[in-house]
Amino acid sequence: MTEFSITGWVLLVILAVIGGGMTGLFAGYMYQLGKNRFGHALAFSLNMVFWVVALWALFGLGREDNLFLFYCLLLLFYALGMLFSNFPPTRNQQADAIYEPENRP
Repeated sequence: MTEFSITGWVLLVILAVIGGGMTGLFAGYMYQLGKNRFGHALAFSLNMVFWVVALWALFGLGREDNLFLFYCLLLLFYALGMLFSNFPPTRNQQADAIYEPENRP
C-alpha cells in the first residue's frame, strides 16, 4: 500500500478533476466531430482510444493501493466531461472571417 502526503493527495485530486474532465470533454467533442464527418461506426471505433482512462480507473477500483478516491473522482469527472460535451453551444456558431477566408465578403 502506498502512502501519500497532503501535497500528493492534492495533486492527485487536481489530476483526477482536470485530467478526467478534460479527457471526457475532448472524447465527447471528438466523437461528435467524427460522427458528423465519418459516420457512427468509424467514429465509435476511432474514439475507443479515449476509453483507456475510464477502463484504467475501473480496473484500478479493485486494487488495494489507497487510490480508490482518485479512481472514483477520475470516473466521475470523465463522465461529467462527456455529459458537458453534449450541451448545445451558447453563442453564434457562424464561420469566422479571420480563420475561414473562403467565407470573407
